[in-house]
Amino acid sequence: LLYVTPGNTDIALSFDASGSMNTEDAIGEGTRLLNAKKAGQVVADLLRVGDRFLVQDWSAFDNPPGCGAPGNGDCPLDIRTLLPRTDATAGNLSTLISMARTQIQNITARAWTPVGGGLAAAKDGLMAAPGSTNPKHIFLLSDGEENVKPFYADVKADLLSAGVVVNTIAFGP
Repeated sequence: LLYVTPGNTDIALSFDASGSMNTEDAIGEGTRLLNAKKAGQVVADLLRVGDRFLVQDWSAFDNPPGCGAPGNGDCPLDIRTLLPRTDATAGNLSTLISMARTQIQNITARAWTPVGGGLAAAKDGLMAAPGSTNPKHIFLLSDGEENVKPFYADVKADLLSAGVVVNTIAFGP
């Protein structure tokens, strides 16, 4: 058995802020969004000095009305960076965790679900200069009911070629 420091990670929390996240699948268990926020706050609590962290949420505007799939799926994206990628240091770690928890708590559900658009934005945030050698992980907190372009299938190859790992925390059916 070898005990070593696990190393650092660049982490993006990518929250689905679509209307379906307001669904409560089982009475008394909370909405999908409430449970996603709880899971995201646990990840924030585990940050360590040397990690880099960002928080975003995403939806799409209902313009024109009914623009999502099964129609054409061409709704304007509504991707919000709630906490820009920030280096966790000894001097800011507790403040960074507190800021992340507050931003996560303030997420509200809006309209449509552009999973691919959210993942692409998270990847871009993780890969932006200045770079680091930390592994890149996106935590996708979603019910997976995508209905706006780009879809996950549209961005998957780009995520893989960038070396980004997508960890899915799924809520709902």
